Amino acid sequence: MRIVIDGRLPSLNEYIAAERTYRYIAAKMKKDATELVAWQCKQIKPITEPADYTFTWYVANNRTDPDNIAFACKFVFDGLQSAGKLPNDSMKYIKSITHHFMIGEPKVEIQIDEA
Repeated sequence: MRIVIDGRLPSLNEYIAAERTYRYIAAKMKKDATELVAWQCKQIKPITEPADYTFTWYVANNRTDPDNIAFACKFVFDGLQSAGKLPNDSMKYIKSITHHFMIGEPKVEIQIDEA
């Protein structure tokens, strides 16, 4: 199964900066990103088996560190749970996570391969 989340999710540095500024800003940032993912995942079938997740992150430029970008997988897993598509984001349902990074229109493509 393949999911495409259009738009840009917050990076780790942005989230940390928001947290340091005022914790409610970071909470809103997390809520907004989680809701964006949940909304765009409404049409997929529920994930009921352990799966391998391959993230392909498209970013506008190469100035952001890949580890800061990959942090946003937290929002993806929380959004899948919020949408009722993933029962839990524990190792019971997540076998592996792989990240790829590309330059392009900001989005993330997630390939989910259930066992």
